[in-house]
Amino acid sequence: MDLAILDERVSSSVIAGLLGISTMTLSNLVRDGVIKAEIRKIRGRDVRCYPLKETVNDYLRYLRDKESGAAGDEKLKKQKLRAEIRLKESQGELHELKTRMAAGEYVSVGQLKEDYTRFFVQLRTFLLGIPGRVTGIVSGDVTPQRARQLEHELSEDMKTQMRAFVVANNGPEVVDAKKPGRKRRKAAE
Repeated sequence: MDLAILDERVSSSVIAGLLGISTMTLSNLVRDGVIKAEIRKIRGRDVRCYPLKETVNDYLRYLRDKESGAAGDEKLKKQKLRAEIRLKESQGELHELKTRMAAGEYVSVGQLKEDYTRFFVQLRTFLLGIPGRVTGIVSGDVTPQRARQLEHELSEDMKTQMRAFVVANNGPEVVDAKKPGRKRRKAAE
């Protein structure tokens, strides 16, 4: 076989026939930059010519790239499918969680904080009222001065115990017992 023919320039119809594609597909491949065409003057007309060897190699490279792209598309499809499965699973979990919340199995963090705040305000009010009640109970048995001293000591003990009871995450904020639901900054000690 004469290899010199591989260096020849051929017409659009010849190269399209060799590659097994239409001349329109060949024009599209030239437009997309896959195949390079040369313009030559033949009998006064501009005619597209194609270097045979280079054109065949470019077309084969295009087909290989297209095939590996299809494999890449398959990989992307599998990734998309896995992502969709994870999405559906998480949506199912979210629906289950919402159903349980509606059934009262779960309480929102905001609601929980609100309930605990109310509880501790009531507990604080109750505990700070104990010294006065105790003083009222023992007032007939002790002098008024001793009753006030006893009330003061019990109040200070209650306040000390409540300060020791503060949760570390609460930091310097404490709930104001006089105005439930309002917070004030605790003075630096």
